[in-house]
Amino acid sequence: MIFFMLAAVYAYIKFFKLRYKPFGAQWWTWLLATGAMLGCVVSCKLVGLFTITLIGSAVIYDLWRIIDIRRGTTMTQFAHHFIARAVALIAVPFAVYLAFFYVHFAVLTNTGTGDVYHTPKFQMQLRDNFMTKSSFDVHYGDRITFKHRETNVYLESSEARYPLRYEDKRISSQGQQVTGAKKLSDNGFWTIKPARDYAEFTEFLQRRRAGEETSEELERWRVMNTDIVHLQHVTTGTYLRTHDVASPMTPTNMEFTTVLLNSTLEENAPEIYEDTLWELMIDGTSDNSTQLRTSSSFVRLVSKKHGVSMWTHKKALPEWGHGNQEINGNKKPNEKSNLWTVTQIHGRKTSDEEKAEMVKRVEPMGFLAKFAELQGLMIKHNNALTTVHPFQSTPLSWPFLTRGISFWTNAAERKQIYLLGNPVGWWLSDIALVVYAVVMVALELANRRNEEIVDG
Repeated sequence: MIFFMLAAVYAYIKFFKLRYKPFGAQWWTWLLATGAMLGCVVSCKLVGLFTITLIGSAVIYDLWRIIDIRRGTTMTQFAHHFIARAVALIAVPFAVYLAFFYVHFAVLTNTGTGDVYHTPKFQMQLRDNFMTKSSFDVHYGDRITFKHRETNVYLESSEARYPLRYEDKRISSQGQQVTGAKKLSDNGFWTIKPARDYAEFTEFLQRRRAGEETSEELERWRVMNTDIVHLQHVTTGTYLRTHDVASPMTPTNMEFTTVLLNSTLEENAPEIYEDTLWELMIDGTSDNSTQLRTSSSFVRLVSKKHGVSMWTHKKALPEWGHGNQEINGNKKPNEKSNLWTVTQIHGRKTSDEEKAEMVKRVEPMGFLAKFAELQGLMIKHNNALTTVHPFQSTPLSWPFLTRGISFWTNAAERKQIYLLGNPVGWWLSDIALVVYAVVMVALELANRRNEEIVDG
């Protein structure tokens, strides 16, 4: 990156020296070289944008000089200068930047650990990705699992209950615990049920368990975006609920628990029944014809009554929570941290024929769409780096080489690789900069006093 920074500045200086011989071969060569080097700088790291700002400032000054009527420049001539610089210093760097990412996507075609940050559509473009191999349509009556996208815990419940009082003396509902578990168990399965036509759904469920369902019935009982659903915990038979009770560790958010309902559901007390209604919202679409699929759909579960979204965070509950994470209702339902994935359907496995069919069904994603998504993710994650890093350094330490970087450490074998600049070259450069500054000041002072400076 430093090489390309210096190369860009050098190329622009060579170009600027030819300002009285515009539009010649050398003039174009150095102008285009400047643009190409700027593209390489920003392709190394986004902080290269500062180099573009530096060159851009010099270009603005140059154009301001050219447009001066006292120089005899016509507006047509100025337009030619402006267009030449716009093409060379904006279009060319952007084309170079795009070209590197074109190679990036052309080479990195296999799935890997980094693709988890991308949207399901992006991930499904990659060869051997998990989503394409195990993405099923979800139907009502399926026993499914939910996994939090950011913290990778599973939504689960058990017969354990919240304590009467929390550490801060608040009183809880003493309801059945709903928590986030790091490992999937039988307590992590939930039967998804519709909040409509419940009698007909019960008949369909009986036929399906007997293997007598029809394709038309499966089509009707697909789980779709914006559907209102119930989630029944498989092992305890209770239904997922949020209500106006403060959560154990986040008092500003609503507590998640479960409640036992009558088999007909609608005959329960309205205030309890409404607490168990959830709007299922698939991320990235507002189309209610989009079907929920395992692995490839990111979803939010938003309380129909209270408007809060199911959410969790990394901090573990106290001992009574068995080391699991707190699940609560986030009052900001549209936050990305509220996203969950349906990871599996109980008893459902993929055949080779189904895998081949899923690969065919993957909707292609164009280069520009991939490029835009990756740029957004890079900016998002870069902005999220706000915490103090133990190896970070301050600008004041850079010229004096007062610290290095612990690049690699093996505590067990007491081994370490510690990066440090070459002190001889580093400090000689510092001295040269100081001498240069002193000489320049002395020359300017002598010029002010009309003193002759002896060459050499």
